[in-house]
Amino acid sequence: MNHSGILKRHRLKVILHGNIDAAIFFVAFGLGTFLRLGVDLWTEKFLIDLPIILAAAFVFVSAAYIAGLYDHSHGRLKTTFAYALALCFLLATAVMVGLLYVTGYSLIGRGVLLISALLGYAGCLLHHALLQRWCRTERDRTAILVTNPDDEQKASQMLDFWQDDFHFVGLIHSDTYVLRDRLRSLGPVSQLTEIVKRHQVQRLICSEDCPRLSSMRQQLCMALYS
Repeated sequence: MNHSGILKRHRLKVILHGNIDAAIFFVAFGLGTFLRLGVDLWTEKFLIDLPIILAAAFVFVSAAYIAGLYDHSHGRLKTTFAYALALCFLLATAVMVGLLYVTGYSLIGRGVLLISALLGYAGCLLHHALLQRWCRTERDRTAILVTNPDDEQKASQMLDFWQDDFHFVGLIHSDTYVLRDRLRSLGPVSQLTEIVKRHQVQRLICSEDCPRLSSMRQQLCMALYS
């Protein structure tokens, strides 16, 4: 199954939103320092702790990735997601406190840490809420072409891992293949053009062998240029 493009897109999304989370974390601690200490001391104290803040931001993003917080395929915002995000923030803050204690030169106190952590948590929670909403509304309507049991199994795996990257409409099978899974069937490939129009399919995914089959190649060309 040709899913390398979806995998690449998923990785790019993880990198993008991981960087956004890191930026939110960084800005939150800069803003927290400013609100707590004022403009006169902000530059001096924030710059002193800049390397430690960046290290803590990296810890937070890594923990969020390990916890699966960049996978919105199951709509896990709300209670469970909020708790997981809070735990990642607590871990990153604990690492920051440990580094500040070891270095011993920090001028940032508990007030700055508390304000910054709350601002960062609220910012990242909003970011992921908007991300999940975007994933629900902006996904391409996608159909998957299958010609054998291996294709059908890979289609099921794609839905398990990358469903947040597209809106699954159903399977389109070759005229000689009978679907075994319970995934929604849209019909045979001989009706591909009509299926694409009827279900407003925006993306077709197929195995590398599909275009080599004359029946498939003809139907794909008709659907592409119709």
